[in-house]
Amino acid sequence: MEFVTIPPGEFLMGGSVDDPGAWDDEKPRHKVCIIQGFQLGRYPVTQEQWVAVMGDNPSSFTGCLHPVDTISWADTQQFLQKLNERQDGYHYRLPTEAEWEYAARAGTAGQYPGNLNAIAWYDTNSGNSTHPVGEKLSNPWGLYDMIGNVSEWCQDWFDADYYPKSPENDPQGPTSGTKRVRRGGSWGSLSVDCGVSRRYSGPVEARHFNFGFRCLREFPELCPKQFSSSTVTARQERCGDNMEPHQQDWVCAPEKPEMAYAFGGSREDRGPVSGAVGCSKRNQTFRYAFYGLVFQYPFPCPELPQSLGESSPDVIVAEGPVPRQLDAPTGIGYYWQSEPNRFLLFAGRRTGCFLVEAGNRVTIDRSRSATDSRILFFLLTKVLVAILLQRGHLVLHANAVLAPKGALVFFGNSGAGKSTTSAALSQRGFRILSDDITAFSKGDGNVTTVLPGIPRFYLTNDTAEKLQQPTDGMPPQRERRLKASIRFDYSISPVPLHALYLLQPGKGASVGCESLRGPAKISAFLQGLYDHGLKMERTQLFSLVTNLLAKTPMYCLTRPDDRWSMVEILDLVMGMNA
Repeated sequence: MEFVTIPPGEFLMGGSVDDPGAWDDEKPRHKVCIIQGFQLGRYPVTQEQWVAVMGDNPSSFTGCLHPVDTISWADTQQFLQKLNERQDGYHYRLPTEAEWEYAARAGTAGQYPGNLNAIAWYDTNSGNSTHPVGEKLSNPWGLYDMIGNVSEWCQDWFDADYYPKSPENDPQGPTSGTKRVRRGGSWGSLSVDCGVSRRYSGPVEARHFNFGFRCLREFPELCPKQFSSSTVTARQERCGDNMEPHQQDWVCAPEKPEMAYAFGGSREDRGPVSGAVGCSKRNQTFRYAFYGLVFQYPFPCPELPQSLGESSPDVIVAEGPVPRQLDAPTGIGYYWQSEPNRFLLFAGRRTGCFLVEAGNRVTIDRSRSATDSRILFFLLTKVLVAILLQRGHLVLHANAVLAPKGALVFFGNSGAGKSTTSAALSQRGFRILSDDITAFSKGDGNVTTVLPGIPRFYLTNDTAEKLQQPTDGMPPQRERRLKASIRFDYSISPVPLHALYLLQPGKGASVGCESLRGPAKISAFLQGLYDHGLKMERTQLFSLVTNLLAKTPMYCLTRPDDRWSMVEILDLVMGMNA
């Protein structure tokens, strides 16, 4: 089974804001705090998984990757009991009703966590049958089939009048009852009955061809009795090098090693992990200059531009112990927590943790198997963004190049063509300023400038081939990623901002360009900003954004989605900025 880590958080449970037809048992809408994080099955339990554990298949609709159906709540308990008897270090159960809705909403507030037809099999599109799990889109937290396909059993007893008396923190449902809760609608449900707040119920022994379930897996520290020395040894034998000696302190989904969430506890008593790969005792430090700052690293990074001056470092990166959680986080994400001047990143069991403080210090608490290259990947992505945000910069998910009149910035969704456009322009003589992370600063005369980034570029292999850019011998961006790191001619000085280009695929036959103004211009820019939970005070953010946009034109550049149109894009951009 594949699990997704769901961090602690809070949400409004009950009838959605856009659902005037909410049932009485969905009211009142009330605040719920999920204090204990957990892991939830990415998909409903499939028939293949059921048969592997139980030996039979009760389903009315057959297919190994279809969700198991025609099961009662009591049947799910037998399945979960057999999983727990394996003593693999986790405790398996059904999600509570609150945990289910929290995960299903995934930070959204409406009836559905996305377009219903895109995320769910229901009466309009199901063809009166279940379908293999994962064929529709996931919700924002990577969970599939939370809506439709099969209605999912929850752990709680059902009480139509429970919400007015429900506790705020981790509600467990009534202490007794005659029916158990089901959620999510099914392949046979009407659209109005598929909302994330809809509550269904059924007797413990009831079976139906639209009843299914998914597993919740508790963090190991919440079920310490599961961790015997033999259990850990057995997991080490199965996982080999992927099993950390301190696995009891980490929660990971084995099928997704990067999906880790450190929860509770403390590591201050351990200090830095000794003997880590590439992390033997080091006294030497190395200085590099990019984004207008001097960074001091504890290990060499040949791909970074060296700092040639004698000035003190602006940012010191060191290795040492990192707290497992912040004291009063104001933002919580999948792998991070944030406070106004602190950012804590959980980078997975094969990497470790990073703590960014005040925009001038980074502490790395690396795992034993972490290589310098893995550490560097996070230092130059999420950690770098956190540093820039803490120092008061606007940071855009964008690429920038140096044109005759100043910096041109290309932004948009992932896959919109930011790196491709910048790389192609560099082949026509434009110098690269930044790749993927573009930071803005105030220059002389209150002029907005773009800070120079890192002299390397990431392109997918097929894009590099179209641009006739050789990738032989170039290192990959990250293990298992199909991008190559390529060096281009970079600018080393801040450059005044000249124009912004929002890149979007279009339905037309040719490349189009439209000037953006007013609210559309502000909205597009705000959507492209990184924040990592380190949100600026609203007045400060509004002042910085409006000042930048008041002096800078923005264009929406659309391209045909069905053909390579880079030559047309280059001709248009170069003509506008000659």
